[in-house]
Amino acid sequence: MNSALRYDGCAVYRTEGLRTIEETIAIDNDLYHAVAIKHITRTNLAHANEKRPCEVFQKFYFHLLGHYKFPTSRGSRKEKSPKLIDTTTISLNMNDFSWAKFRSSKDGIKINTRFDHNLACTDYLFITNANRHENSTFEQIRLTENDIAIFDRGYFNKRQFQELTESSISFVTRNKSNIEY
Repeated sequence: MNSALRYDGCAVYRTEGLRTIEETIAIDNDLYHAVAIKHITRTNLAHANEKRPCEVFQKFYFHLLGHYKFPTSRGSRKEKSPKLIDTTTISLNMNDFSWAKFRSSKDGIKINTRFDHNLACTDYLFITNANRHENSTFEQIRLTENDIAIFDRGYFNKRQFQELTESSISFVTRNKSNIEY
């Protein structure tokens, strides 16, 4: 059985899948009364997840993020907020995901992520085809002048550096070995 962590009187469980959720609801009296039905099965949960649009989870995530977000200002001066920016590639099966053509031998997607260091969580992400380079997606990251953008050399682009500077957005990255300045 999974151990529970207690926070403000609410049980928080580490789950491995639908079976754990089913068992947790069955044994947790508070959850049983909150749900107000006799029994929730893995099949019920799987069918609900299969038919539920992903926007439900997106709205719920941003609702929770807004609810637990700590204020970023002290008085009238806003603090800078470090934003860690990175991309990860996920390979996909060529037979099932032909729309995600990446190379001749594989398909894939890239998850472009902006991680808010102050909140200790991702506050924005979007998915692109794996054949798109990070440079071509940087404008979609949505930075403000209160951000400090921190990213790797995959985003290295002098034109974008100039635009960040003109927009009063601070940034940190590693230089390429052949850069002249």
